[in-house]
Amino acid sequence: MVEIEGFDQKVSSASTVANAFIVQSLVAMTVDKLVKMGVEPEIWASANVKGGTENNRKFRETYRGRIYHLSFY
Repeated sequence: MVEIEGFDQKVSSASTVANAFIVQSLVAMTVDKLVKMGVEPEIWASANVKGGTENNRKFRETYRGRIYHLSFY
């Protein structure tokens, strides 16, 4: 928690960071298990990483009819 001078309420809770870490750890462990089982998981990559947009293109085509917001791309 961060205290701001002149403001009574603390901000930036530590639980958000802890929860994000837990969720991302679960994602990593799940992908690891799937790969070890011979399954290639479909991972939506960030557009901020090299090849992310190209990687995601195949998913947009596959799931466009099932995920409403993909119809805008």
